[in-house]
Amino acid sequence: MARHAGGIDRKPSVPRFSIVVPTFARADTLEHALATVLAQTVDDFEVVVQNNGDDSATRQLVGRLGDSRIKLFHTDEVISMVENWELALSRCTGELITVLGDDDALFPDACEAAGYAIDLTGGEIVSWAPFLYLWPSYWHARRRNRLHAHVTFDFVVWAERSRTWLEDFYAFRADYSQLPMLYNSFVARSVVERVRDRYGKYFFGSLPDVTSGIINAVETDSFVKSSRPLSIAGISGHSYGHKLSRESAPLTQSEFERHFPDLVDRADPRTSSDLVWLISIEMALLEEQVLRNRRPIHFDRRRLAWAMAATMNESPSRYEHTKTLIQELMKEFEIGDNELEIPPRLPHPPAPPDGARLIEPGHVYFVFDGNRVGLRTVADAVELAAQLVPPADAIAKGRPLGEQTALEQPSPEQGAAGRLSVFAMFFTACRAVFAGFVAQARRRS
Repeated sequence: MARHAGGIDRKPSVPRFSIVVPTFARADTLEHALATVLAQTVDDFEVVVQNNGDDSATRQLVGRLGDSRIKLFHTDEVISMVENWELALSRCTGELITVLGDDDALFPDACEAAGYAIDLTGGEIVSWAPFLYLWPSYWHARRRNRLHAHVTFDFVVWAERSRTWLEDFYAFRADYSQLPMLYNSFVARSVVERVRDRYGKYFFGSLPDVTSGIINAVETDSFVKSSRPLSIAGISGHSYGHKLSRESAPLTQSEFERHFPDLVDRADPRTSSDLVWLISIEMALLEEQVLRNRRPIHFDRRRLAWAMAATMNESPSRYEHTKTLIQELMKEFEIGDNELEIPPRLPHPPAPPDGARLIEPGHVYFVFDGNRVGLRTVADAVELAAQLVPPADAIAKGRPLGEQTALEQPSPEQGAAGRLSVFAMFFTACRAVFAGFVAQARRRS
């Protein structure tokens, strides 16, 4: 009998999981993203590939794979990103839905782990913080082909209040990536249907990943957080975020109008493409169209200046544009120079060094140089990363490590065990690195 997440037998025609992959002329990265999906440890899933503009290379790729679990759809003409995502979502039939970017990856036990998490907690959404892989085509040469992995020793799931995260997000105390986006979560069909019944659509604005996190938080009282990731977010030369915020490879005006038409009247790609600024535009849209009438919230736009200053060196080529926007906000909200000091321009974006560092007990942050460990694609990255995370069946319900009260702090003996776990994790990483060298040597031979 085939294996099913959560131990539930289901008819093959009604999959428990839908992995939705909207794509636009990116068959070179899509091939590796799909490889990670098809390697799932459970079989009750479908893959919906929405081919924007009927790219022939994408069509040929899916044909070569010849897997009946992949359902390919297309539009004859190129449509906006949010329209393509909406169409893709309408094609899926599974009970638990996630969106995977065409340069991203799923862990091989992603569906299995999500099923366990939902069954254990009874939640409608399980969300996680993905690892990060910067493809060899990433815009900044010094950071290319790097796998960033915040590893936790335990696999714990716990409930978070949706309202708290919304309030923190609208006060710029939390990043959009911490919201329960369809892009970093498995979301129950019941949530999607509630949104559609109310608004006639699920996605809002022009940045569907961001706005899905807001709408999911509005439609739920709580969501489940996972201490370990179920996916890797890839950033390649194709990524829209790459083009929106990099002066060296910007979107043309026609591309901007085609893919982000709702932003045309609200942002100029030549002068206002700071990512935090663009996200704030989407925040304002959802505050007006959704939150104001249902769950009013304080949008602390004054704090936007600090949020932009904190990340402005992530895109040095946009530094002066961002600085101008910050100065305009400082003038509008009467923010003095003594309150907000704009950081000086750096020659390169800040980045953690290669290697490993202990963040806190039970948490280690790794940065792998893919050139040294044999990575070439996001599929290679997830193969390495899977060796560093707890398995799906190690799941437990409770609070994550590092959030104990004073009475729950580990004893000296437990602390020693934790240090041994760190050494074990380093050993695992070293073994993974060695395996990478071997794989690299085999490819060259």
